[in-house]
Amino acid sequence: MQAWLHGSTDAALRRGLIECFQVQRRQVLRGLGADPKACMKAIQRWLHTHDEWLFIVEDGTAQCEALRECFPSSLGHGRVVVTSKERLDLPGTGKRRFLLLALCVCVA
Repeated sequence: MQAWLHGSTDAALRRGLIECFQVQRRQVLRGLGADPKACMKAIQRWLHTHDEWLFIVEDGTAQCEALRECFPSSLGHGRVVVTSKERLDLPGTGKRRFLLLALCVCVA
């Protein structure tokens, strides 16, 4: 499973992750309706039990708590790549290593 998500806000990241599962892994969310908390719990269970997944989080910010909540340190099976325009120190990620790509914007 692979997806490109926006990490500029908590809502955007959670919404993108849920939408990704609605398209790519519909069975994970079957019967949960529109309850975002139940959907996120089901997604985290799936991430804990599966490997070979990759999420690229674009424009991650230090204020985006969902980055740590959606991909906690106990998830060791997949990969998360985070791009950001700012320096990200992600306390609370434990052993989880995020590959951070700093983007430089050049204005001519």
